[in-house]
Amino acid sequence: MSDECAELEKRSREYAEKTLRSMWSIQAISWYNNSEPGSVEYYLDRFMGIDGKIRTTSGISFTFQAKCRDYEKYDRFGDWTLEHMSNDRGAEGEFFHLAADIYIYGWENLEKNDFEDVYVFYISPVKRAIMSGQLRHTCEKPNWEYGTATFRCYDWEDFNPLWILHHKGAPI
Repeated sequence: MSDECAELEKRSREYAEKTLRSMWSIQAISWYNNSEPGSVEYYLDRFMGIDGKIRTTSGISFTFQAKCRDYEKYDRFGDWTLEHMSNDRGAEGEFFHLAADIYIYGWENLEKNDFEDVYVFYISPVKRAIMSGQLRHTCEKPNWEYGTATFRCYDWEDFNPLWILHHKGAPI
């Protein structure tokens, strides 16, 4: 991972935690990224798309996946992109193994100190809607510049409002 990507990941964790704490009274947030190979946490992150777990003060726990789009490199605000295939290996992408309860998906602001826009949503109903054809991708983007995966795009306006737990930011 490049230094630039590592710095974005570090900042995005802060933004995700700030977002979660604005939504719920949080007792603990555990991140699984960078866990020891062979550990349960490593397996959850690498093979199930679970970046971590939150525990609320009421005792409820959720697993989560968090993504932050860099302000300067990516299209902004119109869609959620999800890795569909890894082009270099022909392997199934994140969509096929994503098992987190909630997804935190945001765009870093120009000042690089918070999300400018962020969605937090339940992932299971979204995956069911994709599988049933209720939610269709609006574009497919190969990412040859920053990686080798193909991403599918889903417009926020096509999301059922019941799937979305939280939205902060610019109107879509």
